[in-house]
Amino acid sequence: MIQSAVLIPKEIYCGDEANYIITLKTNFEFSNDEIIDINMEESFKTIENDVTILSAQFYKEGGNDILNLKIIPWKTGAIQFNPIQITENFSINVPEIFVNSILEKTNEETLQPLQSPILVPGTTYFIYSIIFITVLFFVFVTGFLLKFSQVKNFFKKVFFKNLHSRNCRKTLKKLKLLKKSCFDLEEKTFAKKLYEILCAFFSENFSNDFFVLTSSEIKNYLYNFVTLKQFVFSEKEIQRDNFNEENLKLEAKSKCENQSLELYEILEMLDKIKFSSEQIALSVEEKNQLIESVEKNVLFYEECENVTL
Repeated sequence: MIQSAVLIPKEIYCGDEANYIITLKTNFEFSNDEIIDINMEESFKTIENDVTILSAQFYKEGGNDILNLKIIPWKTGAIQFNPIQITENFSINVPEIFVNSILEKTNEETLQPLQSPILVPGTTYFIYSIIFITVLFFVFVTGFLLKFSQVKNFFKKVFFKNLHSRNCRKTLKKLKLLKKSCFDLEEKTFAKKLYEILCAFFSENFSNDFFVLTSSEIKNYLYNFVTLKQFVFSEKEIQRDNFNEENLKLEAKSKCENQSLELYEILEMLDKIKFSSEQIALSVEEKNQLIESVEKNVLFYEECENVTL
């Protein structure tokens, strides 16, 4: 016997999710805290176009039996349910439900025209203020970068100077360690280590793989780089009373040629030691002289990276 049938919420519309709770007094025997999940395909197949049954459970609560249906109706008006079969010998007749119509409740038969979103008073002014401040900020930042580009270049120069200086210090440290251990090294091993230290320095400083270049290619690469670098004169240099661009260019060019030639001779010497079929003997003093020549070249090209004439 049905004691009550409660729809939660009480008023539902098409597409609303609702709970339909039916309280009964029956002689159905439950096991301890048993909850029976009802086969929805068999019980609700004939009304599936009118209502979707999300779940259907039958259980005991207190002294009553409870049938709990979770539903979504898809039509207005009265919806009839089929008797729900719990077991072969036990079924429940479910009372009908009524689904309201929004159109009938509001007496509206046409769609309402679109309305603009409701804004809090002052929102428009606030948005325009944000846009104005943003534009002003970008104008200020752009002007700052254009006007103070020298500041940016200064920090950029300091950054790269620090990066290259660290590479220079690391290379000089390697050369110092090689100088301490060179008397124990066989000539070919010594030449290979010295060549690798020199190429590693140039590779990191100039962001190019010097290990794949020949001695003449390295000489030409560094000569071109240093020549272009040194022929750009600073404003301070130009303002000197005795400034003579042609003389300075000739002086710089001569210096670059001499240094490039010295480097080429070092590389040629190292290649000759490494690849010669005969053993070329080097005294400790000669090894030290080679290391010192490499140190001189490292410092020269490091200076070219950090100083403009």
